[in-house]
Amino acid sequence: MTKEEYRKSVRIELDKKSQFVKERISTILTIIPEKAKGLSFDICPEQDGGGQFSVSVSLDGPNLYVLNKVIEDYSDLFDVRYTKEGLNPPVPMVNQRELDWYVNDILSLEVIDWITKIWKENFSDVSIVATIVPDELSEIDCVELN
Repeated sequence: MTKEEYRKSVRIELDKKSQFVKERISTILTIIPEKAKGLSFDICPEQDGGGQFSVSVSLDGPNLYVLNKVIEDYSDLFDVRYTKEGLNPPVPMVNQRELDWYVNDILSLEVIDWITKIWKENFSDVSIVATIVPDELSEIDCVELN
């Protein structure tokens, strides 16, 4: 599988969840505590680069536990899990050792582009600081949305 084929496959699955994510973000923004100083979209790929990853939202500010408890029912935006039938949603399974490109960088770039598009189309007037945080092992930098 080429990097471009993988990227397109991941994006198809992300795009299928766009409406769901838009609704989740909307809900979070209506219940966000006043003490929250920022909102973070966290990209968490598995470390061995097999294709599983999740995207979630967390809040920044004083007393993180209390802040994030408020949104915990809405914080999971996208989650790839291994099932008996394979990965669900069905993003391609890959073996990092067989590739000449870093899977988690491609995942981070696609998620950044996806979240940025959703944010700009629907939430560009929101004043809270919003940041996309890629995998800590990635070469990709954090992205501020506003």
